[in-house]
Amino acid sequence: MTKEGAEKFVASAANLKEAVLEPEDVAQAALYLASDDAKYVSGVNLVIDGGYNLTNPSLALAMKSLLSHSN
Repeated sequence: MTKEGAEKFVASAANLKEAVLEPEDVAQAALYLASDDAKYVSGVNLVIDGGYNLTNPSLALAMKSLLSHSN
């Protein structure tokens, strides 16, 4: 699968439609945590995943479907 194909597949099951995580997104979060704006942020896991991890079972289901069709 190409990079573009993988991005399209993941985006089809995403909470945030047509948003693809880029390295800059992670860098922006790191800059925020290092800034004065985050002075009251402590003891938090900042999950940068577009909501896949906790709120969206669709990606796991789509992956299972993809894998079952490839076998």
